[in-house]
Amino acid sequence: MIEKVTERFFRYVKIDTQSAHNCTKTPSTPGQMELARLLKIEMSEIGFTKTTLSEQAYLYGFIPGTDHSKAPIGYIAHLDTSPSVSGKNVKPIRFRYDGDDILAANGSVMIRESSQLSAYTGNEIITGDGTTLLGADNKAGIAEILTACEYLIANKNTLQYPDIYVAFVPDEEIGHQLEYIDLDTFKSKIAFTIDGGEEGEIEYGCFNAYNCTISISGKNCHPGYANGKLISSIEIITIFLNTLFSQKISPNESNNDMGYIHVSSIDSNEQIGQISLIIRDFTEDGIKAKISLIETIITDCKLTMSKRFNENDFTITASYNEEYKNMESEINKHPHLMDTLKKAVIKAGATPILKRIRGGTDGSALSSMGIPCPNIFTGGINFHSTGEWIPVDSMEKAVKTIIELSCMI
Repeated sequence: MIEKVTERFFRYVKIDTQSAHNCTKTPSTPGQMELARLLKIEMSEIGFTKTTLSEQAYLYGFIPGTDHSKAPIGYIAHLDTSPSVSGKNVKPIRFRYDGDDILAANGSVMIRESSQLSAYTGNEIITGDGTTLLGADNKAGIAEILTACEYLIANKNTLQYPDIYVAFVPDEEIGHQLEYIDLDTFKSKIAFTIDGGEEGEIEYGCFNAYNCTISISGKNCHPGYANGKLISSIEIITIFLNTLFSQKISPNESNNDMGYIHVSSIDSNEQIGQISLIIRDFTEDGIKAKISLIETIITDCKLTMSKRFNENDFTITASYNEEYKNMESEINKHPHLMDTLKKAVIKAGATPILKRIRGGTDGSALSSMGIPCPNIFTGGINFHSTGEWIPVDSMEKAVKTIIELSCMI
């Protein structure tokens, strides 16, 4: 089982499936469709009785159950990798970790020794070469789902499991969670994403997520004759950011159940500017408080600038867009799901670690549709970075968790 899941994983990560912001098409990049087509062929070869691939690169598969008294179950993973770090020419390396810093191909430190890493001393892990992300998020999840499904199909005469629906979907990393999901094809009323982190982690909640765009306009003129005239958007942005950062609410000052406001990009010249923010909190009240803070900072910026300039000569406005909701309330309506999942993790040889994910998954979108969808570990660590890595044994335990869960649910 280890060799099958790692062989799949190695093949999948070599296909560049980085998603792209500000693209109007789905999928946002052609590599996602390339991977989906490969997976469709593979699913047919291992015994899925039906596979369907949409023009938006939503790939569905169906396995008939051996026990029709059980409710259908679904598994989901996403095709894309983060646009933040290159996913082109990924070179996965499998080796036995010896306890030291892990070096990149150029000799620099790629992953520093830590208590988390040292726990896997003597075990096989997989990394990239330090120039790209690895792609465990979420190609490890894809490999684990298909390896588990292959086992279930091969042992259908001895195992009891319900109808199984599988979906591999695009553009999760850019916030398009299940935008084009077809629930007439993906018919399960309970589901699980395989998109979590370290071995044993099972996640029942996630952030509420909003995006915010701050739009600024000033008044440009020749800098040589700008005295009392030039109203620079860049100056307004600086005032806004200085005030925001003074609140100590950035991601690098947030952990556990704390939310944050993150400045994801800035684009400006003297005349016009734009700040992109992401707002995250586990509660709706927390989201409202952070939006209120942003509005207060905007008001303060206007007051500061209006002491020097006519307030009609500059603008600062904010627009907000909800990205996804916390899935916790829907999952809490079905306590047996987490109870069964914990038992499956234990039977697979791992220790359950219940937590909220400090991010989002496709399961948050599905839960918003009334289909509870907790998140299961892949084993991957340091997602969205050149220091991403995954223990081989953890991948096998994720496969076993899916198998056990399918037979226990």
